[in-house]
Formats: sequence, structure tokens, C-alpha cells
Amino acid sequence: MMKNKIGLNQNHEKDSELIKELLDLMHVFKLDYTNTFVDIERKKLYRFDFMQEWYSKLKERKKLNSINKEINNSNPKIIPRNHIIENILNDCEKENYINLNNLSIYLKNPYSNTIPNEYMKEPSQEEKIYQTYCGT
Repeated sequence: MMKNKIGLNQNHEKDSELIKELLDLMHVFKLDYTNTFVDIERKKLYRFDFMQEWYSKLKERKKLNSINKEINNSNPKIIPRNHIIENILNDCEKENYINLNNLSIYLKNPYSNTIPNEYMKEPSQEEKIYQTYCGT
């Protein structure tokens, strides 16, 4: 599963080291789990200076793939985070159901590249964050 998430489609001896290094970097720099894999898929991970070396290793490793095809259905693009759901619930209390209807449509195809970024965003500093069992 992790290999699919970063675009690897064949086994090689150092794959687990590459994945462990990624998970360690995500932990140390507090990167969002889902957004990091979407950034890898969209080739946007290089925007972080601290990820440059790892991203270079990934590009080199991908040259060993048996099939050179892009990742498509390994990383969901929509994240129904607590602050997004709370905003939708607040809208619904005001009888505004547009965002609820949109969320419902997007959740039917969570891997689509047409999902707006607002459904992937992390909470802003102003938004109250509630800790849940899964840590989101």
C-alpha cells in the first residue's frame, strides 16, 4: 500500500528504508499524512527544502519501476476534516446546504483530481481544533 502511495510498482531491497525515511520526515516536520501523499502524486513535495534529498531518492527509485505509470487511485484528494465538517454543520444550521451537497458529491469519488483545495486544507490558526481518536 505504501509503495502505491508513492508510485512504486515493483519490489526492491531498499524500498522499506525509503518509506521509513519519508514517515520519519513527516513525523519530525509534522506534515499532514494525506496531503503529503497527494503532494508526492502531484510532484509538489519538492516545495519543502527538507524534503529535497528524499524526493531525489524517490525519483531515482522510480526509474526502476517495471511500468512507468502515474499514481491515480492510491491517494484520496478529499479529507473530511473536523473543521470542514463543523463549518458545514454551521452552514446547515442557517439552512445553507450548498457545502453539504458539494461534500456529498465529492465523497462519492474521493480520488478525483477535480476536488477543490478547500476540502484538503488543514485548519487555520483561527479555527478551533478538536482532538479526535484518529488525531485529526
